[in-house]
Amino acid sequence: MSTLNIPKSTIDDSNIKIAKVDQDNGSNIKYRIPIIMDVITDNSIAESYKSMLVSVKQSDKFKIVSLEKNNKISLVANAGITFSRGYNGGKISADLPYLGGELYYQISNKINIAAGAGWYSRSNIGYILSSTSTSYGFGKSETSSITSLDKIYLLEIPLKINYQLKSNHLIGLGGAYSIVIGGENRQWTNSTDYTPTGINSNEMQNIEQLGGFTNTYNNTLSVFGTYEYRYKRFGVEARYYYGLNDLTIDEKVKLTAIDRNSRFLITLKYLLLK
Repeated sequence: MSTLNIPKSTIDDSNIKIAKVDQDNGSNIKYRIPIIMDVITDNSIAESYKSMLVSVKQSDKFKIVSLEKNNKISLVANAGITFSRGYNGGKISADLPYLGGELYYQISNKINIAAGAGWYSRSNIGYILSSTSTSYGFGKSETSSITSLDKIYLLEIPLKINYQLKSNHLIGLGGAYSIVIGGENRQWTNSTDYTPTGINSNEMQNIEQLGGFTNTYNNTLSVFGTYEYRYKRFGVEARYYYGLNDLTIDEKVKLTAIDRNSRFLITLKYLLLK
């Protein structure tokens, strides 16, 4: 029995030949041994390929047990849904979509690490900002506004390490850094003019705003645990994130309750490149 390291790309029908080799084992038995010609030229390829186990028997059989390229890097696309709870034990919201990708590096047969990026949103924010401004001209003009911060968009950068429990089943631990990149808000504005002839009031409600007010949030750091199941090129992953710091800047939203940006994520995965 012998072990050969052979590049997969060089094996085809043209270079697999049969050679007659006379070997005397003490019983004057001659063997016909199938061999691969003009292939094994450099032992350095052993670092990049798994071995092929060759079993030579009297029955003239040539058995290849395994011949597989050992790819260490793979690229995966993710799409899923995020579940989170609002500050101070608020309602749970389900937000679509989560979109991202990860680059995996196989350290050993059982362990890999992955880094990537993902975009997600949260729609259960519910913070209220209020302000009043006064100006003077031919009287006094007073404007008050109430802004409801309803939804935010975030970009996360996750890093994790996975361990394969058994075939297709993995568990892992990791951390993620989330950056607030935008949001959706509603605003109510009331303007009152005090003049010598009377008081005029003009009220506008429910004006939708995109973006803005991102300076009321902190970037957050989270740790998470994960379970992943794989089937061929597809997979599903469940993660739970626990936040380590407060999402909101309390001085600006005038809150003392902590929103850790803790959340639960379920994603479908597809292997793009291996």
